[in-house]
Amino acid sequence: MPVGVDFTSKYRDVAREKLLDKLMRLEGEVERTSTKLFAERFAANRFTTEPIAANDARNLDEIVESLTSESVLCSTRLVMIDTPRPEAVQIVSLRRAEFPGLYALVDERDWLRDSLARTAPTDK
Repeated sequence: MPVGVDFTSKYRDVAREKLLDKLMRLEGEVERTSTKLFAERFAANRFTTEPIAANDARNLDEIVESLTSESVLCSTRLVMIDTPRPEAVQIVSLRRAEFPGLYALVDERDWLRDSLARTAPTDK
């Protein structure tokens, strides 16, 4: 979460159930919006392609993780050309500066996730 993003005053007196409802709505909105933007970028060939070396011993999750950033919304797809192992990864990145409205939703979603996790009821 970016430094300085705090929704405490906005949600100070809101019941936990309503916070959970708001989080679910934000999760859906972020998912729908980012999925649409990823699809548009892939369709317009606005992605980077990173080759995967034939001798790269990492599994696919490790390869993709090494090519993406946690602070940037990314989507990937594998390029397979007549081999059992992908030859490249295509990556679409949605950067904060380019999509401030989307990241405002992401920030609020992330704050709610964190806040709800910190205040989760414990089983006794």
